Amino acid sequence: MNIQTARQQHVLQLEKMGFKVSKGLPVNRPRVAEVDHRLLARRLLAQKLVFGYVAVGEDQLSFAKIQNCINVNILGGFFTESEKKMVMKERGQAHRDHVDAVGWMLENMLGLSWVFGSKILDDVGLAMCGGEHAKRLLLADTPNVNCEIDAWVAASRRRPTQEVVVKEDYYYCWHNAARNIVHGGLANPTDLPGPVLVGLVQERRHALTFALSSCHWDETDLST
Repeated sequence: MNIQTARQQHVLQLEKMGFKVSKGLPVNRPRVAEVDHRLLARRLLAQKLVFGYVAVGEDQLSFAKIQNCINVNILGGFFTESEKKMVMKERGQAHRDHVDAVGWMLENMLGLSWVFGSKILDDVGLAMCGGEHAKRLLLADTPNVNCEIDAWVAASRRRPTQEVVVKEDYYYCWHNAARNIVHGGLANPTDLPGPVLVGLVQERRHALTFALSSCHWDETDLST
C-alpha cells in the first residue's frame, strides 16, 4: 500500500473512532530507506533492562545479569541520559523514584516489538500495557536478557520497512488528533483524560518514528 492511500484510510478510520485529523498534515516526511533492525533491537533491549532494573526485584533479574547483557550485546550507547541516571541509583531508590514513570516504557516497547512481529500493539487498543499484555511483552515478544541479540533479530518475524511506514503514519495521524483534543478543544471520544490519551499514543508513535529515523532516541521528531 502506498503512503497516500494509507493516509486516506487512516484519516477515515480515525474519524469513525471520533478523532479529527488536521487537514494538510504532511504525508511524505523524511524516513530511512530501510529499518535498521539490529539497532532497533538494541534499543528495545536497553529499555527492557531499565524497566527491569527499576520495576523488577533483584531476585527475579539480578544486576549481574543486567551488566552481562549490556556487555555481551554492546548496549552502552543505546540508553538515554535519563535512563543512565536511573540505573546509577541504588536499586531500591530507583524503584521508589521511577517505578511509576517506567510504565510508559512498556508503550515504547509495544511499538518497537511490533516491528519484530509482535501483535500486542494491535491487541491492546487504548488500554495501557499491563497485566497479561505486559507479561507477554516482557517474556515472549522482546529479547531475553540471556540471549545474543543478533541471533534474536535473525529469528524474529521482522516486518518490511513499508509496513512500518504505514503503521507509523497511522500513529502520526492519531497523535495529531489526540493533541487536537488537548490543545484545540475538540471532543474526546474516549474515557481517558486528554493528557493520558496523548501520552499513550505519543509513546507508541515515538517507537515507530524512531524506527524510521537516523537519530538518537531523544532526538526523534515527534512534531505533528
